[in-house]
Amino acid sequence: MSNRLSHEKSLYLQAHKDNPIDWWPYGSEALNEAKTKNKLIFISIGYSSCHWCHVMERESFSDVKTSNFMNDHFISIKVDRDERPDIDRIYQKMYLDLTGQAGGHPLSIWLTPDSLPIHIGTYYPKKFTWHTKTFISINKEIVNSWSVDKNDLIEVGLGLSRNVDAFNQIVASEIKKIIEGVYDLELNNLEKRYDLKYGGFDFHPKFPRFNILRYLLMEGYDRKLSTLIEFVTMTFYRMTRGGIYDQIGGGLFRYSVDQKWRIPHFEKMLYDNAGLLSTAADLYSLTNDNYVEFIIKDTISFLMREMHGANNLFFSSIDAESNGIEGLYYTWSKKELKQVLGIDYPVAKNRYGIDKLNNFNSKFLFNGVNVLKIKSSVSQLSKQFHKTEQEIVGNLNDIRGKLFRYRLQREKPKIDSKIITSWNAMLITALIKVGEKIDYELASQTAINSLNSLIKHVIHEKGVYRVYESKIPGTLDDYGYLIQSLIHAFEFTSDFQYVKIAGDILNNLDDNLFNKIDEMYYFNEGNGEEIRLIQPFDDSFSSSLSIMIENLFKLGHYLSKSKLIDRGMKIAEKLISNVEKFDGAFNELLISASYYLRPVIEFVYVNSDSILKTSHLKFYLPRRLLYNWSQDDENRPKWEILENRTNVSEPTCYICTGNVCSLPLTDNLSVKAYLDQLQN
Repeated sequence: MSNRLSHEKSLYLQAHKDNPIDWWPYGSEALNEAKTKNKLIFISIGYSSCHWCHVMERESFSDVKTSNFMNDHFISIKVDRDERPDIDRIYQKMYLDLTGQAGGHPLSIWLTPDSLPIHIGTYYPKKFTWHTKTFISINKEIVNSWSVDKNDLIEVGLGLSRNVDAFNQIVASEIKKIIEGVYDLELNNLEKRYDLKYGGFDFHPKFPRFNILRYLLMEGYDRKLSTLIEFVTMTFYRMTRGGIYDQIGGGLFRYSVDQKWRIPHFEKMLYDNAGLLSTAADLYSLTNDNYVEFIIKDTISFLMREMHGANNLFFSSIDAESNGIEGLYYTWSKKELKQVLGIDYPVAKNRYGIDKLNNFNSKFLFNGVNVLKIKSSVSQLSKQFHKTEQEIVGNLNDIRGKLFRYRLQREKPKIDSKIITSWNAMLITALIKVGEKIDYELASQTAINSLNSLIKHVIHEKGVYRVYESKIPGTLDDYGYLIQSLIHAFEFTSDFQYVKIAGDILNNLDDNLFNKIDEMYYFNEGNGEEIRLIQPFDDSFSSSLSIMIENLFKLGHYLSKSKLIDRGMKIAEKLISNVEKFDGAFNELLISASYYLRPVIEFVYVNSDSILKTSHLKFYLPRRLLYNWSQDDENRPKWEILENRTNVSEPTCYICTGNVCSLPLTDNLSVKAYLDQLQN
């Protein structure tokens, strides 16, 4: 018999509908039931493509004995992290306060009947290990502690809740001037974390951390430090030639469990691939590297083939498992490779480093299998097999095609088809950047089609929805990233309607999430059931609070509202002191705050045609504003910067930095020459 989750739309919640645990979806009904029956609450937070979430579901949540104990003593609530990131972030923050360590998924939370958290953990196994307690044992301990130490546990809950409130107050009250010294400090701190041999940061597990990579590109450009750009390039190569990138089908996996990027956790998330594309677009505009362009197009091909859904929008994730086995779809036995490739096997063996029996072990795969990674370059293979590089490229294309077609015969991992506003907006911005930097029409047209569809389906009278066709309120992620994508669409198309829509969404955001007393955006609305949280840190993707700083700066200029610029500055000044406390956690803040500290290049187009306007797009410009004005278009305001510059009859561009503007530029060559001069 199905439990209450059978009525939910979430793929993750649906996966638990037949558990013997009497699950409730998160909401006032479940929380009130706990109060009425005076029962403890257990909340489990996960998401559909999470491997260890599946493991815990099979081991504990499907076990009748465990479920009977849970049903007797708890109101059990299941939460989809993707639908309710606000709940997840609140308890992840508490887990950090409680343990001093970053959390993960599944996240397990125990609360009093009045919803005070009394214990927080992550994955608990069914069977005893030396590393952690079993799930049933921790539940029995909590039930026993509640019966004998109730007051002490309540104090724990009150303390954790007070910590969140105190953190909010600290973030909202500290003010510090933005100075170049903060940027120097961050560079010095990051340098200590560089992995100079394999790229990236720290050792393992190793995450891409695209916000840090984009920050280093900005600093490399601004400071003319080629070593920073070279480090990002090396990291990009190491990562995308490793097992964390799907060498057969394209697209990035979640993270690497080892230092060398060889063995991934196999879920594919939309936001990770958006981060890859955005970083790659910036890197390409600085290096014109053909390999970077290949990865861009390969990743877009994967996204269009496997994650592009109805209404031109994109699905959220692809599972790590198929047939209940992590990585089964993506890994290969040596015997299988020989069978599929035949005479091409020797080239594949050297290309993908199949020099051992296996490099990926699983308790489900006793003989071991291989995760493919690129070990030998085309030139190395050319010398080794005495073939031209063109012949080797042909061989590699054949190999990839054979393996891809063979892999299609396997059972595919499940796709979570929910449409998340913020993640789609991240991808839209990334695709627009790709369209600009490599003049790739598929990317730019897909972005605009997706944005127009997102506008149609997730915006409502009072704000934005988190999930397409869902009434769940949007978080700051959804507002901030959607506004960012609208601004980028305006800068790419010159259609001022995108700015007007962004302004309307900002008004709703101010009504729902802006605290006028603190002058700060909160992550979630809060409706009496949840604590409200300020979320300033970058993690898997950039903090939307930092994204809003740049959004406010640009909208302040495009809408001619200086108060928005001032607001962005105040938020940045309240966050900037955290840079020295948490290195690597505020890089998006430093990117956005640079708009207030460093020169911004402003393009003023009058009567511009599309050919002239696109001349600047290929340049790497970390800070830019674009004003496009025509006498025939009443939608665009006559910005202050246009003064004495509109009385021209032919398409004209002015490029301004600070208080200095170029002479009228009327052709692409002149625009390019002026930009070249600025960059040298």
